[in-house]
Amino acid sequence: GRDEYDLRELWLVRGGKRSDIFIGRQFIPDLAAIKIDGIRIDYASSRKFTLLGFAGTHPMKTSRSVGFDYPVGRDGAGTRIGRIIPVAFGGGAAYRTQAAYGAVGGVAIVPLKAEQPRVFATANGYWRQSPKLDLYHFAVLDLFGSAGFQITNLSVGAQFKAGQRLRANAALSRVDTETLNTTAQTYLRDPGGAIVTNETEVLRIASDQARAGLSAALGKVQ
Repeated sequence: GRDEYDLRELWLVRGGKRSDIFIGRQFIPDLAAIKIDGIRIDYASSRKFTLLGFAGTHPMKTSRSVGFDYPVGRDGAGTRIGRIIPVAFGGGAAYRTQAAYGAVGGVAIVPLKAEQPRVFATANGYWRQSPKLDLYHFAVLDLFGSAGFQITNLSVGAQFKAGQRLRANAALSRVDTETLNTTAQTYLRDPGGAIVTNETEVLRIASDQARAGLSAALGKVQ
């Protein structure tokens, strides 16, 4: 019912021999792809290893326009308490080789109003063991926050290439509670206003999943 002006990414980078500095709106792919308005510094300690750190503010994930990136908060009685501007910071390390990639680190999101701070650890990566086998993983472990201590997100999988015509894959995944909350919010008229519960949609979303697949080419041409 109104115009939307979404700003996905907008950043500047100063590249150096060992250190790169990114300033602006950006994602941090190595650390659970968190989105910030701030600064990130990468330091290459060697050809394979990179140390990284970031700090900034954290726009709301469900925002579709820049005017709602930092929404107006409300208390339990529905009274406005000003804009919610969470501060996010964290760090970690990443390695990259011709056959493997991985990253591990920690992130803290500290709202200046309303919600509790959230602290979580994250790890992700893949390993191409051979031209026939790929292994990958992604994990987010909440250490502190409204969700408490829990495995918020976990995905592990493998793909096996038996030949040019045949591939098999298997994966185990746990859908994070943040995704459940974000998806449920899309069905609420005013998520930041009165207390509303909509458990029906949440129940329809699988929180744990196991999946296997097989693909084959059956023609004469590859």
